[in-house]
Amino acid sequence: MSTTRETVARVLNELARGHIIRRERDALVVLDLTRLEALVEEVRGE
Repeated sequence: MSTTRETVARVLNELARGHIIRRERDALVVLDLTRLEALVEEVRGE
């Protein structure tokens, strides 16, 4: 599977709008680990 810079930026922006992560200058801060884990499980089909 290949990703593009645009795809990664779009997904990070969606996560930030959903208050799951916060983008800082030199870091990504996970604000809601439970929701992030649920999204990952959903994508993986678990």
